[in-house]
Amino acid sequence: MTLGRMFLAGVVLALFTAHLSAQLSEVPGREDFGSGSLEFDFEGPKSGAQAGDILSRWGLRFSKGNMGTPTILTRVELVFPNNLLFNGDGSGSSADVPLVIDLEYPAAKVGFELSNGDELTQISVTAFDGLGNSLGSVQRSGLQEPAFMGVGVTGGNGISKLLVSYGSSEQIEEIDDLIVEYVDRKEFATYLAQIADGPIPGFGAFQTTVIVTNASNSTASGELALFDSNGMPLELDFGEGKKSAVSLEIPPSSSVTLVSSGTASPVGVGYASITTNVPVDGTAVFRLTSPSGEIVSEAGVGSASGRVDALGAVEKIVADNFDSGIAAVNVGDSASDAEILLYDQDGELVDQNRSLLDLPAGGHTSGFLSGIFPSVQSEDFSGTIRIVSDVPIALVIMRTANGVVISSLPVGSLQN
Repeated sequence: MTLGRMFLAGVVLALFTAHLSAQLSEVPGREDFGSGSLEFDFEGPKSGAQAGDILSRWGLRFSKGNMGTPTILTRVELVFPNNLLFNGDGSGSSADVPLVIDLEYPAAKVGFELSNGDELTQISVTAFDGLGNSLGSVQRSGLQEPAFMGVGVTGGNGISKLLVSYGSSEQIEEIDDLIVEYVDRKEFATYLAQIADGPIPGFGAFQTTVIVTNASNSTASGELALFDSNGMPLELDFGEGKKSAVSLEIPPSSSVTLVSSGTASPVGVGYASITTNVPVDGTAVFRLTSPSGEIVSEAGVGSASGRVDALGAVEKIVADNFDSGIAAVNVGDSASDAEILLYDQDGELVDQNRSLLDLPAGGHTSGFLSGIFPSVQSEDFSGTIRIVSDVPIALVIMRTANGVVISSLPVGSLQN
């Protein structure tokens, strides 16, 4: 055998061995899942709500393959209502149509409580990896009462898809209390693309209130990190002295509010990242105060994720000194090659800026529409901007009057 053939045979054998080592096995109980596992119930949505994307921020999606969308079903158990994920969409039986669970982030183990069966129910759970390779199936007979079923792999790339099926039975698959042990526990990041703090000569001060909300059923642990426009740590006082990072520990279904002191000198301008172990939402509220400390104006701006293609509405009214501002952060790992395209209300391209968003990794910038596009500096304008980049950019669009933020607008994208 030639050296080349020996090498190829070795590669094939290694791949075959890796595939065999990742075969599916049954996990007996919840106690066999690691301490870092995440548990999901289906409480919250109303009965009949489509369940396809209710956990999509976790990278979990549910479907009936190409046959429809599962729904949430509320059952009353011992007088208490309980929500389940029901492999039905109002069209009748799910015979030979499995419940499909897609996992964007591969799992080492997945478990759930099964119900809606009897002593004749034949259960099959089939798993696939991210390349579509079958990892095998686990079968069980009989389901007279709700029962836990878990599956896992000990090698390979983890589980990326599960099919849960009662075969040709007219009974419809139901699951509850999903538990997932990920191969690598993901951290979730969102960005506040503009923050400001410090006194304004001859007036009062800028302050930024940061609100972080945890809508999950797990405690959110992580930090709020502050950066200047060059991506370097920015120290501001949010009540614990000047720091560039604030630890977060937010119970389920609750929020934390942090208010900057307005005392940074010189004025601190930049952005913030919120990194946590569960998905959270963030809001930056820009506050302008008078010299006596009274609130003159406030405007909230939601957190943003990094996108390579995003767009939003902009407007400019010269007589009212009304303008649109943008703030952007390069959240990628390398310098960005990005441009801003300006469209009128008819969708016609009227201008473009090819340099403002060429930012280093972690770089930040902000500007007004009239400064970004000199062609509309002296005229009223209403239209849309589009950001196109080779690395993810977190973007916010703000509406301003006399240079003060008074509201913000959502940013759209074809990305999640």
